[in-house]
Amino acid sequence: MPYWANAVAGIAPEAAPSIAPTRPMACRRRIPLETSLLMLCNPLWKRDPPLRSYQGRTFRRSSASRVSPPYTSLEENLHGAWRSPTKWGQCSITLVVLQTQRAPSSVVQVVQANAGHFLIDGRGSIRKEVSEMRKAIMANTFPAGMPLADQFHVSAETGFAGIEIGLAREGFFSIDGDPADTETVARLAHETGLTISGMLAGPLGQIPPTSNDPSVRAEAVRVVRRTIEVAPHLGVDTLLLVPGRVEVDVPYGVAWDRALAFVRELIPDCERHGITLAVENVWNRMIYSPIEMRHFVETIGHPLVGVYWDAGNHAPYTWPQHWPPVLGNHIRRVHVKGFNTNAGPTWPGFVRLLDGTIDWPAVMASLRAIGYDGWVTIEIGFGGANQSPAEILRKAREFSADMDTLLSM
Repeated sequence: MPYWANAVAGIAPEAAPSIAPTRPMACRRRIPLETSLLMLCNPLWKRDPPLRSYQGRTFRRSSASRVSPPYTSLEENLHGAWRSPTKWGQCSITLVVLQTQRAPSSVVQVVQANAGHFLIDGRGSIRKEVSEMRKAIMANTFPAGMPLADQFHVSAETGFAGIEIGLAREGFFSIDGDPADTETVARLAHETGLTISGMLAGPLGQIPPTSNDPSVRAEAVRVVRRTIEVAPHLGVDTLLLVPGRVEVDVPYGVAWDRALAFVRELIPDCERHGITLAVENVWNRMIYSPIEMRHFVETIGHPLVGVYWDAGNHAPYTWPQHWPPVLGNHIRRVHVKGFNTNAGPTWPGFVRLLDGTIDWPAVMASLRAIGYDGWVTIEIGFGGANQSPAEILRKAREFSADMDTLLSM
């Protein structure tokens, strides 16, 4: 076992090799935050190709062989990789040796569920690296009928780093459309420099997976499975999922059980493709509190099921800043929108991002307190379809500036 492994358990090694630097080293290429423990070292990662290279070394997925705690050997064909609890809450830390310019090896790790990066230097000291949140825009907030290509170009021109998209019901890039459309969208992302930060799992508002009609429930599963298949081809690893809704003829208990069954049915597909399902809090008459949301995902209890937290959706009912401390590392993505609670729980309450009554400094502080540094996506409508390109561009610039202000809080 390498000399630095004891540092994971908080035990400083008595002596370090002479090659060890005197201060923490940064790897020339760090593993992205989205490259989670599951994707890097877990046999669940079956995305093609099965090999990934970082800094000239190939990390091969392999089965985890159980050994005595606190370590689980993951890849002994390399220098080594171990997983262990850390002193930073209930997360696991994965250590992987990478080559650096200053010494034969340094360590970088990826923490499950966006807890941040930790580096270990040659003397076994652990330090946490703080990454900045990144701003994205939701494609379906653009005016109806606006071509997806134009949405990409406007988003890139106005300073967004990512865009969240979804398969359409029909036409270009649709659920049952031409597979070549996926390649077209991938080229769009490459040409504009945008990251596709996530995808909608499907138009589940129209085909609720909690419906009393078995054919509707089956269609919901089919649509999400199709999205799971498409997502890896666009570099997407997380889908926004609405698990259903309560209706007058679908009681809460029935909706809850069907929603759980729906998500569980999709887990094998997620495992095959390395996709996380992130359940969003929406106006669906269920899961209206952070404790309820935490209970939902923990009842499923699978690392590929998390939360897509919308900070504005339940502002009429709760204080948004109370959600992150409860959900913690279950949060995989974040939506933001303005809301004026003085309007009550009605559609006119949705306003421009920094207008309204949401305490955004408190919200951002609560996100940073749990170590969240993933995508933050603005979801505010541009308005009707009959707008000039100049008007759309102006609004996009305003939304981007609002996001810059938000992320600087």
